[in-house]
Amino acid sequence: MRRLPLRQHLLWLGSGILGASLLTMPISHAQDLPQVTFAPEVMLSQGLPNDNQGQVEPSVAVSVTDPSKLAAMFISGGTGRGRSTIPCPVAFSSDAGETWQVMGAGPTPTSTSGCADPSVASDVDGGFYFAYLTGGGGFPIVVGVAKSNDGGRTFPVFTLAVPDVAGQSPDKPYMTVDTQIRSRFRGNVYVAWVETDFTTSTQAIRVVSSRDGARSWSSPTTISRLISFTSGEALISPVPVVGPDGRLYVFYFDGLLQTGPSNIRFSVSSDGGRRWSQPAAAAANLPTPIFFRFKNADPQFGTKADAGTIGSGDPSVAISSNGTIFLAWADFPAGQCVDVGGIVDAACFNADVRMTISKDGGKNWAVPVKVTDETNATDQMFPWIAAHPDGLVSVMWVDKRLDPENINYDIFYTNTRDGRTFLPNVRASSQTYELGNLTFIGDYNNIAASLEAVFPIWTAVTGVNERDISVAKGTLSP
Repeated sequence: MRRLPLRQHLLWLGSGILGASLLTMPISHAQDLPQVTFAPEVMLSQGLPNDNQGQVEPSVAVSVTDPSKLAAMFISGGTGRGRSTIPCPVAFSSDAGETWQVMGAGPTPTSTSGCADPSVASDVDGGFYFAYLTGGGGFPIVVGVAKSNDGGRTFPVFTLAVPDVAGQSPDKPYMTVDTQIRSRFRGNVYVAWVETDFTTSTQAIRVVSSRDGARSWSSPTTISRLISFTSGEALISPVPVVGPDGRLYVFYFDGLLQTGPSNIRFSVSSDGGRRWSQPAAAAANLPTPIFFRFKNADPQFGTKADAGTIGSGDPSVAISSNGTIFLAWADFPAGQCVDVGGIVDAACFNADVRMTISKDGGKNWAVPVKVTDETNATDQMFPWIAAHPDGLVSVMWVDKRLDPENINYDIFYTNTRDGRTFLPNVRASSQTYELGNLTFIGDYNNIAASLEAVFPIWTAVTGVNERDISVAKGTLSP
């Protein structure tokens, strides 16, 4: 969930060179990319509380030592952002995603603490780490990290990666683990988050690291610029990722709340998170505000403030086995955003998923290309990407192409090896979800990848004001 400055904070919201990011190169299709066949989706959250925001914001990971084992975590009901009294459930599969079982839930500081904004990552020994906001019920909002070696039945490790500091409040933590064979930092655990500091009225991206299996943590390092609450800007959605050589990258969204433009920036550490490069732009002058509203069934969308469903251009990042960095997000190169007087969100039309790549560690970035191959003016957004061991990169996203009214959505998929040519888009969901007047379906979905399969996971609308978590196994074939 989002933590916004000043009055926005009270609301419940849940590079191109020389402007090259504003361009959209045409998609092309490669003949040598693997085809994918998706099994029927599996609902992970049936029987769990579906009050308020329902089940949203899932994360999933494949074990690096045993690709038949997967773990997922998601928000379950309540008010989110750690304010609910509901922990985040952990689902586990031991048969490569054929079947799933909810094993337990991530530990919390007190019996009345909740959970929000989860992320999951495999450890080098095949166990799983889980990072999430927790607190509420009289406890401050903090970032907890837990580890389980049995798919979520037990958690022998649970520590606070970001403890309570007076006047400071974390949001949107995301985690990665260095599992690279050639890295001298193999086994390190990293967490990045947005820190709002009410003592200085500023916001920044911060990172901590653990070198002992999440039992202890470094002091926080600020890697972004500081922004003031009064600037009309925001920093959101940091995503850490590790390259084959152990370099740690953190990407995040940096821009104007109301109108844009926005930038996706990143910083790099070559020494296990101790020192960081100055922030640079991977995609600059993007035609999107930090947050936006996209079309739902509300007839006042586009004319009334705060009508529509909340979205953003959150970045997703993966690094292939040869070191190529793949970066995906959603914005509006062929669409438009209209200021309808909302406190935070403009009404935006015709979102597209785009991608850029860098082959030199982020020094240079390719002109962004459109990932999706729809031909109508519908929304494609909430992308997430994952790298396979052989260098293939898989992409999933929310897609409205099948609804001429641009309201209801499916989940679609493609893959690529070069960030320029893509598999013809494939529908991954087994059904179309009726968005209705819902104003929130989460801030992100997720996807995991093994050598032979992909596992997109997403928020599914299953009834009026009901959201659940679905996952599907996609089997790759030549």
